[in-house]
Amino acid sequence: QLLIIPYCRTENEQLELLRIMAAAVNTGDLVHLDVTHGFRHLPMIALLSALHLRKVRNADIRGIWYGAFDPDTGEAPIHDLAGLLRIASWVSALSTFDKDGDYSVFADRLDEDGLTVEGTNHLRRAAFFERTSNPRDARNELTNFNETLTRGLPGVSALFAEQLQERLKWHHRDNLFANQVDLANFYRKRGDYILSLIHIFSSR
Repeated sequence: QLLIIPYCRTENEQLELLRIMAAAVNTGDLVHLDVTHGFRHLPMIALLSALHLRKVRNADIRGIWYGAFDPDTGEAPIHDLAGLLRIASWVSALSTFDKDGDYSVFADRLDEDGLTVEGTNHLRRAAFFERTSNPRDARNELTNFNETLTRGLPGVSALFAEQLQERLKWHHRDNLFANQVDLANFYRKRGDYILSLIHIFSSR
């Protein structure tokens, strides 16, 4: 489908491009974006378009391609910029966790980077135990996951290891009462007063 797109010099033109892209993609489509020969600002718009298509069309973005001719070597390597989507997914996961405290969003990202099922399942089980008011077992699962975290995370995940460690640090305390007080404060700060009260009363 050949379509004329705007120059994307203004916000309205940028939004129009996203609308055009969304209209051309069906739900669940596999999508490749090629930004070769585009204006230099279009790759940034393409990244936003890819994020938009994943959300509004559940599209599978397989690549964001850019062919770059090197006049010194005469070669024209093709670069895949889709790795930027993985970074965006991690940023989104951190925001989701800060909102609701669900560790499983990190497990999904670690799966994408090739961490073992055993490693990611520690996070999933920790999330289940914590949300069902079982901080003792949640702490045990996080302790097991921490061994993986200490050894180093693969791929894009390594970029966010420090932030992940910061969000899981409550389990380092040996005192279960202190753990539950920390959890209660965690959920209180996020406005989840029901879980906060559950952890407060469970600690008594």
